[in-house]
Amino acid sequence: MLADAIRAGLGSGQPAHGIAVVNLNVRDVVADPEGTGESILHRMIGVMTDARHWTACSSCDLAPRCYARHNAQTFAHPAAGPQVTERLAALYRMTHLRGRLHITLRDLRSALAYTLTSGRDCAQIHELYNSPDSIQDRVDSFYFTSWAGIHTGGSSEPDRLLAQLRELDIATVPDPQLDRKLDYVGPAGGHSLVSVDQRGDHDATLLADRFATLPRTPAANAGASDRHRAYLAAARRRFFFESLDDERWKTMLSYHSGGRFLDLLTCSEPGPAELDRIIEAVNRGEGLPGAALDGGRALALQVRSVPGGTVRSYRLFPADRFTLRIGTSPDSPYVETSPRELVVRYQGAEGAGQHRAELVVRLDLYELLNRLHDGYQPGVEDRQGQNLALSVFKNALSATPYQEVLLTAPGSMPHKITRLADGALRLAPVESAPGTGTGSN
Repeated sequence: MLADAIRAGLGSGQPAHGIAVVNLNVRDVVADPEGTGESILHRMIGVMTDARHWTACSSCDLAPRCYARHNAQTFAHPAAGPQVTERLAALYRMTHLRGRLHITLRDLRSALAYTLTSGRDCAQIHELYNSPDSIQDRVDSFYFTSWAGIHTGGSSEPDRLLAQLRELDIATVPDPQLDRKLDYVGPAGGHSLVSVDQRGDHDATLLADRFATLPRTPAANAGASDRHRAYLAAARRRFFFESLDDERWKTMLSYHSGGRFLDLLTCSEPGPAELDRIIEAVNRGEGLPGAALDGGRALALQVRSVPGGTVRSYRLFPADRFTLRIGTSPDSPYVETSPRELVVRYQGAEGAGQHRAELVVRLDLYELLNRLHDGYQPGVEDRQGQNLALSVFKNALSATPYQEVLLTAPGSMPHKITRLADGALRLAPVESAPGTGTGSN
């Protein structure tokens, strides 16, 4: 039947019975699994910044200072272009992985066009440069700010993709060490930035002028403070794209684990260390780090949280019952796809009623797990948001029949309650605490 063929095509992405189902909703415009720069994003940037489209600019009186020409030459540069494009692509990938907007070709074309021109034609650019009060507007028009449609001190561009990109603005991520250097050393922060010949340095000139006028007193007025923040934000964004350090820029992402998550999705299979990290994150969230079972690692789930209670009860699940793999999209020869999630699976012991549970880990949940691993305790918003998916996974695990519970109390040796075959309960101390990772729990 036609309906069956369409359902099968949506699930597999492969043609059958002469019917090909092309689902544009799974198209990934930033898909570049081989890392060869062949994604739709990379190709579209290449076409838009091709030197043939910008030859008329060479005879323009604004050529040395024009931000649009500066942006195009940056992306088209043989050495600097691939670096800047890849870092911009990382921000687009994170927007895609968040799953809040399906990026269409129209969205992509509109956002990239704004990145290059800020929505102005040549006449409007000349008008901008003739205005004596246009300094900040010019700074905002260079690609390192226009990529997200940001207007300092005013309304931002209403484009729906740019609105999503603005939520990933690297200028909003705390980085005191970099801020201090940009504040007291200069726009480059004492670091090496990529060199782009024949591009002009109007962006550096504007930032240097802003740096020279920074207030050096704690009693600066509101206007000076606003200009200070605007300078710092622009300098940080430029540093993100043009720093020669191949790792430093990843620490500036609004998702602290974003770089790690992107690297995981590009590898063939995540290693056991990553699974251990996720299990430890869950354990820390449950208040039992380093949980172990019979000498091996285990995932711990608190049976019940009693307000004011001093004794906590836990169930332990052997770590070797869990697997971690990269979730894959239907492989279609008609649309570009790429992995967007990790999948944690639990499979209980063999036999009747073998229990299974699955946790799909996407970017937001991975960020939460990373924060749990670092000791963060989720608040109300987390419990109603990404932590809800984790709670569903925990509930699925909790449905597994069990005959044993671990009891812990501050300053006391942990004990284990076991239900024997005759129905009797046995309470026995555990030889070493779960936190050591060496005891038998």
